[in-house]
Amino acid sequence: MRSAQSGDRGSGCGESLTRTLLVDLPLFAGTTCSVAIFYLSAQRELYPSAWLREIIFFPFVLALGVGVSVSNARAVLEALFGHRSDFSRTPKYGVSASHDHKRQRRYLVLKSAVPVVEILFAAYFTRFVFLAFQNHEFLSLPFLMLFQFGFTYVAVSSIWEMAVRIQQRETNLPVNC
Repeated sequence: MRSAQSGDRGSGCGESLTRTLLVDLPLFAGTTCSVAIFYLSAQRELYPSAWLREIIFFPFVLALGVGVSVSNARAVLEALFGHRSDFSRTPKYGVSASHDHKRQRRYLVLKSAVPVVEILFAAYFTRFVFLAFQNHEFLSLPFLMLFQFGFTYVAVSSIWEMAVRIQQRETNLPVNC
């Protein structure tokens, strides 16, 4: 008789293995291999003589791609809701004196919320890296760490950039970011 605590819906290990082989593995291979082939092909086209040496940086490229997903999602939402913004690092409505202060504040709040979301994702994946290590789920560690590193790196970079901008504004230096 099965325990009520087991919580599995299948008939045990055999069904779990079958599901892993028929569903999880093809999905994982299809999504991971397509991205890997894309980035590696791009590297080979850009640097035909040195692309093999650059492969060691491939995990960092993937992590960076994961890390910028919050900014990409923000850009998609801005487009969906009709918020016009240029692809630039400087606030469109905050560069010069504007009579539309409400629109300027809304943009700055949206811009400043992105690093907070990135930090929350970084903390979320940090927790799961520790849980995976604690539960001996070592095969999932590289993937979780990819997400953790990506969100952490982009969040720290965003906060660093904001701090530099604030410091430059206070000292009236030109902003180069």
